[in-house]
Amino acid sequence: MRIVMAALWCVLLTGLSATPAAGQRLSDRIDDYRERQARRERAEAESRRPDLQVDEKLRRRIDFAVDGVGVRDALERWSAQTGVPLVINWLAMEEDGVDPDLELQIDLAEQRADRVLLWLMESMSTELKFVAEVEPWGVRLRSKERANRDVVTRVYDVRDLLVDVPSFTDAPEFDLRAALSNTSSGGGSGGGSGGG
Repeated sequence: MRIVMAALWCVLLTGLSATPAAGQRLSDRIDDYRERQARRERAEAESRRPDLQVDEKLRRRIDFAVDGVGVRDALERWSAQTGVPLVINWLAMEEDGVDPDLELQIDLAEQRADRVLLWLMESMSTELKFVAEVEPWGVRLRSKERANRDVVTRVYDVRDLLVDVPSFTDAPEFDLRAALSNTSSGGGSGGGSGGG
């Protein structure tokens, strides 16, 4: 029992003597730990923001190739390859004149994912233009004509930006003709002054 107690005292004294030798107080170590923990939590919160994830995925460079694949399948391949969900109302697309089975032939290397999507959109139809709306959860794809039908009304309170301009009734009077005649007649070179 005495040997065990002596060993415990040695360990305890060694631990206590090592702390000042490390040159850092316990409160400093706790503050340092809390700061590192807060930085880690902020980084994790930023990485979990879906809109940042979608934007980051759209900026990545990819190789994309399809040959004889329909529009719908090509877009599904793009979505699977990039990890960006696509929302497309195919019934509305067909009503607008898009053939989902129109075969595409595309071979792109080292292109940003958003540029590949634009290339796919241009290949979908020669007459129609399309809009890709980036949302926090993914990308919504639809025709420009259909997107223009969705009007969003937003009301903003701008009263704090308005300024009531006072009426300046005591402003000095200024005669432009008198000012101009004084400048044109003074210091001229001998010629007659023409009226103006």
